[in-house]
Amino acid sequence: SITTATAIGITSAGLYKNFIAKYPQYSSKISLLEALLLPGNQIIDPPGIKNELTEGREYFINADFQLNKERLTGLLKGFSAFKKMQQSNWKFVIVLRSADGISKEEAATLLSNYKYREDVVLTKAERLNEKIADAYALLSICEAEVFPVPVTEAIKLKTPVISVKTDTINQLYGDAIVYTKNADSEAVGEMLMMLYKGETFRKNLIKKIESSQLSPDLENVTDWLRRHLLK
Repeated sequence: SITTATAIGITSAGLYKNFIAKYPQYSSKISLLEALLLPGNQIIDPPGIKNELTEGREYFINADFQLNKERLTGLLKGFSAFKKMQQSNWKFVIVLRSADGISKEEAATLLSNYKYREDVVLTKAERLNEKIADAYALLSICEAEVFPVPVTEAIKLKTPVISVKTDTINQLYGDAIVYTKNADSEAVGEMLMMLYKGETFRKNLIKKIESSQLSPDLENVTDWLRRHLLK
């Protein structure tokens, strides 16, 4: 527990801030470990899956964990806002990856009365790297201060990301990500539209991703371990 631990290392900037606020009396033994990530060049871009998944059409993708009915409804409203601004044949792929999230049956029921249901693809997490790699952009609306696994997956595959801004995501990726003002449908729709219209902007995002791939800060981590665990 936090009361008995001699030292606590946290890789999430947001979680670190929350811990310090909640346990100020233990701040001296709580440390933020920065850049504790695998090198971005360890994942090789896999072959495409676009033809199989969306019949070759461009698509946005969401792969958030614990996607519930409320969050899925918000995503669909954001996609609707985009479709109203641009009557394209683009698709929206929803990855149902968490056993404790919304089921495929529940998601299908929600989609049954959705105006653009023909442009929404429900899929599982199999071959997820391929699905994310072939996406035009990943959209994440998780506002929790946790390690951003879906965002990190996309960044490693050099897929642009639209995300709600958290301290942790900003700490890790800065301006290599497009941030929404919030998770409401209008803000999300505007960001989707901005990437859709701005091919040059999207290419510049990919360049930023390539230039900001993080490697493990092994010296930082090793020094922390030596000071706190080997004394």
